Formats: sequence, C-alpha cells, structure tokens
Amino acid sequence: MLFSITLALLGQQAGSELNCTSPRSQLEMEACSYRRLQRADAQLNRQWKLVLARSKEDLQFQRPELHDGKSDAQLLIEAQRAWIAFRDAQCAFEKTFMPGSGGPTMKTDCLERLTLARTQELRDLWRN
Repeated sequence: MLFSITLALLGQQAGSELNCTSPRSQLEMEACSYRRLQRADAQLNRQWKLVLARSKEDLQFQRPELHDGKSDAQLLIEAQRAWIAFRDAQCAFEKTFMPGSGGPTMKTDCLERLTLARTQELRDLWRN
C-alpha cells in the first residue's frame, strides 16, 4: 500500500526536479523520504547477500549440531524475517505519533533509519 501511494507521489513529481535539501511541500518531503529509503534498502540487500553467502561458505560456522539441526544460513534467514516483522510493526507504531499528512513520511523515515541500522548490524557480524 505504502509503495503504491509513494509511486503515485513520485509520478506526480516527475515533471519537476525534487528539492530534497529543502522540500517545499508534503508531497516533496514524502518523495524525498522514499528515495532515501530506496537507497537504504539497496544497501541492505547488498550486505544481506554478502552475509548470507558467507554464512553458507564459511565452514567454521557450519555447526548445525549447535543449533537444533539448523544451519547458520537458516538461522540468519529466520532472524532477518523476524527483523522485518519488527521493523514494519515499529514503524507502523511510530506513524501514529504523526497523524494526518505527515504520517507516511514519518513511517518512511522510520523504515530508512531501521534499515540503515540493520545494514550496519550485518556488516559488523564478521568484524570481530
């Protein structure tokens, strides 16, 4: 739902250049927020692929006997699914603090913030 609404907003902005440094309208704020979320999501997806591949390849981490028969990759996938559910619920909750036209931007900003944090968490997994 949010995706289709935002695409409609971006379509309305197609005829003019977005000013994300100093947005002049709620529509522009939402479009800029959505662009930032898209960038954050792309970063997360790149990092996710690296971590998932590493969890499948790194033999020192393949100890299913320690995880009720689950591989590290399976555990990582379960954790990511749980994180997505948390992120979506948290941002739906945060949106309630901004009723009206600002709510969608607040939710999108929340999604971006939590996505960037998750990306960093995934980067940090093998830094130790």
